[in-house]
Amino acid sequence: VTMFNAGSAYNVIPAGASIGGTIRSLTLDGIDTLRQRVAAVVELAAAAHRCNASISWSPDAYPPTRNDPDLFAWVSDVAAAASTTGKIEPIEPTMGGEDFSFIAQQVPSVFLALGQGDPAWPLPDDPTTLLDTTVTVHNSKFVLNENVLQRGVALHAHLALHFLADPPVSSA
Repeated sequence: VTMFNAGSAYNVIPAGASIGGTIRSLTLDGIDTLRQRVAAVVELAAAAHRCNASISWSPDAYPPTRNDPDLFAWVSDVAAAASTTGKIEPIEPTMGGEDFSFIAQQVPSVFLALGQGDPAWPLPDDPTTLLDTTVTVHNSKFVLNENVLQRGVALHAHLALHFLADPPVSSA
């Protein structure tokens, strides 16, 4: 739940309320199961309190972000050379909703994270001010460590040049 709205006065019982948010899963089947369970819980909770409830779902729920395995293997080799550590570090799947997942459903894709996390990043204009850039996006405390922008451009250019010279072979 990320939103709750009800009434406009502190001393009046509102006629209704609305709750909003997202559901997340690592599979499309999981999203379907969650929708069924949420609907059942909402209906039963409303009935238990002699209320009515309705649910409206966004028609474009975010699908899980999945990397194409063949392309991931190719990108891993190429991106390692552009990495500051000489390797890429796979991360565990997350529940983040990502626009990129719609593209990845249509064409072979790989989602990369640049790893901007620095718990004490000094502001370029004021090095005495330290900011925590380990907080992820969609958070009120998110700060972009601008030092990763050059690395991101270099990585994308490196991948593009290697793709043109030696495109990945798909087993699909």
